[in-house]
Amino acid sequence: MASGNTREEATSHALCELIERDAMTLWSLLPKHQQAKQKVDLSSITDATIQALIKQIEDADVMVSVWNVTSDLNIPTFFAPLLIDKKASIALFTLCLALALILINMWP
Repeated sequence: MASGNTREEATSHALCELIERDAMTLWSLLPKHQQAKQKVDLSSITDATIQALIKQIEDADVMVSVWNVTSDLNIPTFFAPLLIDKKASIALFTLCLALALILINMWP
């Protein structure tokens, strides 16, 4: 179930959720060594907005890693677990590129 301010926005969120779940399921079935190959080198990210977000996360003493979990649908999808504290639980986030582009374009 997805929500949004309009029917179209809710539909977009629902579609991204399905894409993310599919990608994460397929990625989780890969052997660990293949999963590791999909880890994104954060220093390779050249987008200034994304670099600023990563810096803001790291400045808050939160560890971030990103994996490219794009599935056979070929819709770019990323998995970014955030480790808040070594003893704390991990907050997990996935993001399909379609939603990311919407959010970036709406960013003030």
